[in-house]
Amino acid sequence: MSITNGNEPAVATNLSNGAKAQDVAVVLLGRGNLHGNRLQDGLGMISARMADAYDDYHFVEALLEQGEESFPNALDVCVEAGARRIIAVPVFFPLDPPVVNWLKSVARQWLRESNSNVVITFTESVMESPLVPEAINGSVEYALSQGKPLEAKQRANNNEEHPAWSVIPPHKNHVLFCQGPRCTASGSGDLGGYLRKRLKEEGLEEDAGHVLEAQTGCLFPCNLGPLMVVYPEGTWYCGLDRAVIDRIIEEHFHGGQVVTDYAFNPSPERQSTAQTQNPYT
Repeated sequence: MSITNGNEPAVATNLSNGAKAQDVAVVLLGRGNLHGNRLQDGLGMISARMADAYDDYHFVEALLEQGEESFPNALDVCVEAGARRIIAVPVFFPLDPPVVNWLKSVARQWLRESNSNVVITFTESVMESPLVPEAINGSVEYALSQGKPLEAKQRANNNEEHPAWSVIPPHKNHVLFCQGPRCTASGSGDLGGYLRKRLKEEGLEEDAGHVLEAQTGCLFPCNLGPLMVVYPEGTWYCGLDRAVIDRIIEEHFHGGQVVTDYAFNPSPERQSTAQTQNPYT
């Protein structure tokens, strides 16, 4: 089990650890999007183009936050595809050193839990590549030669064009569901999708018992994730999984009773239990 640092070439035919090109998987790490999981419009498009250009490698997409394709899940996919070496490529901006260090700690934790002998290497930041100025200049030249200039047009104001943006819908409960990096690594993307599915199945998306669910960035107490906060009570539910979400829907949203087994109160003291310890922090 190992994780290394290094400047990985774009294409490699001779690999120092004896792996062949077909044994290499490349994880493209993106940022995520609170307004929808649309990998096909960005990261997925890059992955598809890379796969067309370098078909010896297996390309996988992963999101730092706000999506179901977490980094640990991507590592699982790479191993299932037969990879002996995984190259992690952060392709988002800005790329803060603490974020990269945390991603490496996620990879180390995954190695410990999976007991895999795969070798994981992180590339340097894409923005440090000497090819970046050339790529940007190519886009500028294309815009100058073929781009369509914008035109100022008369239009209604936002309130008239998008009336729903001016409405706070009536609701019984308001859920803030954390989709920050650490919660995403521990499965909050999948759980958020499951929550929305269950709310729809239970008829809790409208009418008097409406539960207004909103995805958020980091809510801060990462060691207790995956987590969400339910208002008006201000209840922090931590250590979520599908079974816990089912209980919250039945007991809290339908029954009006807080599920105390997973409810945490704000406190200056550290809070942690075995079932609510997030390994990816």
